[in-house]
Amino acid sequence: MTLDNSSRNTVDVPTSLNAAHEGPFRALVESVRDYAMFTLDCEGNVSSWNADAERFKGYQAHEIVGRHFSCFYPAEDVQASKPQHELSMAERNGQYADEGWRVRKDGVQFWASVIITALRDAQGNLIGFGKITRVRSERVHATEQFRLAIEAAPTGMIMVDRQGRIVLVNVQTERLFGYSRNELIGQPVEMLVPERFRARHPTFRIGFFHAPHARPMGAGRDLYGLRKDGTEAPIEIGLNPVSTPDGDFVLSSIVDITERVRATEQFRLAIEAAPTGMIMVDRQGYIVMVNVQTEKLFGYDREELVGKPVEMLVPQRFRERHPGFRSGFFNSPHTRPMGAGRDLFGLRKDLTEVPIEIGLNPLQTSDGDFVLSSIVDITERKRAEREREVLLQEIHHRVKNNLQVISSLINMQLRQMRQIREPNNKEALEECQARVQAIALIHEMLYRSKDYLSVPFSEYVRRLAGGVFNAAGVGQNAISLELELENIALHVDKAIPCGLILNELISNSLKHAFPNNRQGVIRVALRTLSDGRLCLEVKDNGIGIPANLDVLKSKSLGMQLVCDLAAQFKAALEVIGQDGALFRLTFSAE
Repeated sequence: MTLDNSSRNTVDVPTSLNAAHEGPFRALVESVRDYAMFTLDCEGNVSSWNADAERFKGYQAHEIVGRHFSCFYPAEDVQASKPQHELSMAERNGQYADEGWRVRKDGVQFWASVIITALRDAQGNLIGFGKITRVRSERVHATEQFRLAIEAAPTGMIMVDRQGRIVLVNVQTERLFGYSRNELIGQPVEMLVPERFRARHPTFRIGFFHAPHARPMGAGRDLYGLRKDGTEAPIEIGLNPVSTPDGDFVLSSIVDITERVRATEQFRLAIEAAPTGMIMVDRQGYIVMVNVQTEKLFGYDREELVGKPVEMLVPQRFRERHPGFRSGFFNSPHTRPMGAGRDLFGLRKDLTEVPIEIGLNPLQTSDGDFVLSSIVDITERKRAEREREVLLQEIHHRVKNNLQVISSLINMQLRQMRQIREPNNKEALEECQARVQAIALIHEMLYRSKDYLSVPFSEYVRRLAGGVFNAAGVGQNAISLELELENIALHVDKAIPCGLILNELISNSLKHAFPNNRQGVIRVALRTLSDGRLCLEVKDNGIGIPANLDVLKSKSLGMQLVCDLAAQFKAALEVIGQDGALFRLTFSAE
């Protein structure tokens, strides 16, 4: 083989590569190291193949001999007829040199320097081409590391050149879009863009290359990718510029957000179906989501609310302090009612106010922190409360007036008895008056309580016992009162009989336990037992109960009343007459 020094730079070889000299020529090809060296026939089909060609390109000789050498070129170069152009230039000029991307058998691209030389016989007839490919090892190493990094990425990765052609994809991209990489390489990236967005996409791409910097694509817009089967996938895209000696590219990171979109849609549907107003607000106080109940409550369409500051729904007199409350919530986010202990109002579109209750719920998402507010219109509840307040006030006054009438009649009778000096009848009437006052005290405490069925009995005992002592005219130096009371509330159905029993027992101790001005102590205790029942005790350290007296069978009106009332709410009554007198009432707390 001799080199022709003419301008054609051709190589003279035997008349036929299939002749006797084919063996030595093939041996020469196979002996070349560190270069992929092979020959082509006149049409560009591989006719011989050396070991480094196999190492660099991945094909064994029997796989490639007879195939057209265009399989080594990226798809976009094949479409541009680059292989045929290079052969034509080599045939015309004798030799053609180039650098560019080439493709291995496994689809990996590498950068190479190539020389194609026209092969002619002694008569100058073209009989084929010799092709030498030198792989740029330092670039191959860096390129391979880059490729492996892209391949291992957990998201879809697509690299596109300035012309919008796909030059690199990874396996996640294949899975996401349903294409093999051979179907994508060299194709315009717009093939992955839905038809309705496709016309504008090249403008966005060109705009990116004019101002290349890492950023999300389509900020604020919903993005979709077009799969091979024609379906669309919601996606997020991150754009990263890549500058290389071979030109500028954009590397796109693509995330399939189908599951996130589905979860978001389920969340939206749940919010929309809520029976109360729901408003989601970001850290800056802007409304990002409302439901139909919010529209009904405040009179706005959601388009008038989303993106606006939430303070537009707060009455003017509260508006200045509201941002401080909002900031305080985000500094310590946990589920809680808003404005506990305060009356809250919302401002409607027509500038009227509505009483509301608000529950606050923190939401932490990948998009930031939010607060989801549940808003209840309590207009009807407030109206019902006012009506109940008026009704109870009327009932209270009626009961109070009726009891006052009874007490007044008794007072009139007492005055008459003082004139006619009938002490026994006077005492009976005084006891009757005390019972009426005990009932009246229950009604008064019910009226002052927010719970109209439950009496704060510990406080009731203090007031009742003090009232009995005062009515009896007992000095503090003579008989003292000790109270041991747990903070217990009783239903009104138990509070009234317990109050009457307590009135009878304290009065009874004051009357009989301390004769001849004897000093002593009366102790009233209220506590919860280990089994959950309640225990009410009245104990004195007076003279006690005679051994021959069965108090529970006494015919006195007071003790009969105690026994009957205890039986009325199924209380166990125990009497102990040693070391004074102890009356113990045990009953269910329910």
